[in-house]
Amino acid sequence: MHEDFPEIPSGLLDRWHGLLRNYADLLQLSVARVLRLQQGEWHLMSAAGPAADRLEDGPVPTQAPPFADELVVAQKLVCREAWSDQNFILKHQEGERAAQSYAGIPVYWPSGSLFGVLDALNDAPRVFTDAERRLLVQIRDDIEDHLVLLHGNRADLVTNHVTR
Repeated sequence: MHEDFPEIPSGLLDRWHGLLRNYADLLQLSVARVLRLQQGEWHLMSAAGPAADRLEDGPVPTQAPPFADELVVAQKLVCREAWSDQNFILKHQEGERAAQSYAGIPVYWPSGSLFGVLDALNDAPRVFTDAERRLLVQIRDDIEDHLVLLHGNRADLVTNHVTR
C-alpha cells in the first residue's frame, strides 16, 4: 500500500518548501506548513515563513494542527480568525504565541486515505481572500499530484522487481 512510504524524497520536500515559501512570502504569513499523519502521530514535513525557524521538522512528532478533526471531517478548506471564533485561541496555542488567523486543508493519498494537512497560520489578524484560499487549494492539489507520481513510481518499481 502506498501510504506506508517511510519517507518522502528530499527533492519532493524541497519542491513543497518552495511552494510554501512563496505562499508565506506573498501573503506575509507567519508560517505555511505541510504536516503528515503517520501511525497516529503528526510530523512536520516542511514549513516556511518567519515562524518556521522555531519549528522542528522531520520525523519528530509535533502538535496536531489546529482544527485537524474539523478538516478531516469536512474534507475541505477551513479558515478561522481569532476575533470571530471564540474557541480559536483555546484550540491552538503554539509556544508563547497564539495564532490569530488560520487556513488549512486536508491532503490525501491517491487511495483517498489521509496523508496530512496543508495549513497557514498568522500571528496577526487577517482574512484570507477568495484568491488566497484558491491558491492554498492549488498548492494542495500540487502536493496530491506529487503523491500520485510517487505512488506510480513505487508501483513501477514493484512491477519491475516482480517481473525479473
